[in-house]
Amino acid sequence: MLSKLTPMEERKSGFYDFMVEEHSKKINARYLGRVQVSPFYLWTKKEPKTLADLHGLKMRSGVLYDRFMRALGMVAVTINAPEVYTALNSGVVDGFGWPVTGPLKRGWLETVKYVIDLPFFRPSNVVALMNLDKWNALPQAAREQLIALTADFEPAMVKHFDQEDTHEWKEIGTKVSKVKFSPEENEKYVNTAYEVEWNALQARAPELIQKLRSISGN
Repeated sequence: MLSKLTPMEERKSGFYDFMVEEHSKKINARYLGRVQVSPFYLWTKKEPKTLADLHGLKMRSGVLYDRFMRALGMVAVTINAPEVYTALNSGVVDGFGWPVTGPLKRGWLETVKYVIDLPFFRPSNVVALMNLDKWNALPQAAREQLIALTADFEPAMVKHFDQEDTHEWKEIGTKVSKVKFSPEENEKYVNTAYEVEWNALQARAPELIQKLRSISGN
């Protein structure tokens, strides 16, 4: 999720080959490629005009953005998606983290009227994997065809989700206002999302950080 490259760029940077190698060694899986590339946003009931306005906000989280929220002074509250509507209406949370598609259909925008228009974590962490033993049991021609198919799929997939996001913004229309901060705070906001996760990863796999940054556009 920390990659700042498109799936197509990942295949050129060495990221794709690295993922294939690591998945095969660590979890006996064949990494095939990306399946989804929609970035995340933070959505709030009240308008945040500065980063200081985020302090103390209770934000629905799904673990993915816990560290990011806490680093900016928010309170991360883990709530399953089906319970978010009730949590928003009852005041349990003041907002949530989510991509563009979903909040309108789920009714979350009845109470949430602002979105911080600074997307982060693109592409997201949905990928295609296959059991390595099953992969190795396939004929070579079949493996080559799957590799070619996933490589061809990714550009079409990126275009699809970009179009879906554009369509969803049109559907949302004036129901939600897009907000940003000062240029300095905008940069701090986005950088914080990534750096807190890189720091966490540093503690788990320090030997990989430099390589991972270099092949993921960081």
